[in-house]
Amino acid sequence: MFYIIAFIYSLLVLPPTLYLLLISLAGIKQPKRHAPAIPISGTIGILIPAHNEALNIQRTIESISQAAQKNGAVEINVIADNCSDNTAELARATGVNVLERHNKTIRGKGAALQWAMAELANQNYDFTMIIDADSIVNEAFFHELRCKLNEPGCEVVQTRYEAMVNEHSSIKRLAMLGFNILRARGRMALGGSAGIMGNGFVLSKATLEKVPFQSNSIVEDLEYHMRLVEANIRVTFCNEARIYGEMPTSHAASDIQSSRWEGGRIRVLKAMWWPLLKQFCLGLTKGQWHALEALLDLMLLPIGYMVMVLFAALLFPYTRGIGLFGFMVIGIYILGAAYCGRGISELVVLKRVPEFLFRKLCRLPHLFHSCSGKAAWQRTPRDQKK
Repeated sequence: MFYIIAFIYSLLVLPPTLYLLLISLAGIKQPKRHAPAIPISGTIGILIPAHNEALNIQRTIESISQAAQKNGAVEINVIADNCSDNTAELARATGVNVLERHNKTIRGKGAALQWAMAELANQNYDFTMIIDADSIVNEAFFHELRCKLNEPGCEVVQTRYEAMVNEHSSIKRLAMLGFNILRARGRMALGGSAGIMGNGFVLSKATLEKVPFQSNSIVEDLEYHMRLVEANIRVTFCNEARIYGEMPTSHAASDIQSSRWEGGRIRVLKAMWWPLLKQFCLGLTKGQWHALEALLDLMLLPIGYMVMVLFAALLFPYTRGIGLFGFMVIGIYILGAAYCGRGISELVVLKRVPEFLFRKLCRLPHLFHSCSGKAAWQRTPRDQKK
């Protein structure tokens, strides 16, 4: 009986663990830049979905405008979505285009973006970019982005999205360095698709014509990325164009955000595992493995839950070897994530791991609700002080 359990456990745990090891090792190395780096021309239409973002919206617009001054044409569009504050007025005061949406039935970021793209269809943008309303970008953002878009085969680009460094920097920042940067770089290095992180990604006009943005789920970015994979469109990662987003500092707000992300991934996995597996099998003769790579990525548990699963493996002799191997892989992954940031100083937050794991356990009921079909979009609460 124990042999059967160990075998099933191995089938479920080993493939994603090996995949995590591969992308971690591949992602440590800095991506090579194509030479010469020549920026592409064309207008980038920027969409900023904003639901009650009065505290952040002007700072975000100012950051984008300053970075865009010497790097080609951009048009900024703020989507004031079901706002009950003065987000729209503050955005208009900066001179950008503001679209106001009022729909209490169909809510959420994905629905707002889909509506805005339909409203702006006659603008005929060469590229469409999504930037969250609580973000800032680095000075070379648009120059680096345009250079990347000019590389052969670049139809969709995800920029380097990480958490802002501040006095509240937590284990969430280290997690984002691993998920958004190390894994994206590793997936690219292995020939896969870097993925879409929901903030700081750009779509070419040809891509939107081939795969229109249609998403009403609580993880609109992941859902759309799966549709790109189905269409054999690969997302390219731009390490030099950097976008920084604010992360919630309170446990309650952080838990809402994490439950939405993690539960949404499980929902997408339940819906997409068979289509991706079938696409991989059909593509074997063509040497295509991107569908399998996307499936393995979906199968990866959040690191906190992965640690719990591996701890359980250590309790039984038949699975102890897998548990030890898994912890070695997680160690490599964490070191790689720190290397993608400020180095060893990022590891200071590891002292909070016990508290982090305890909160993960307490959040399981919320996770199960988020992965159900009844889960609705819920905005992450923002800090009220700046």
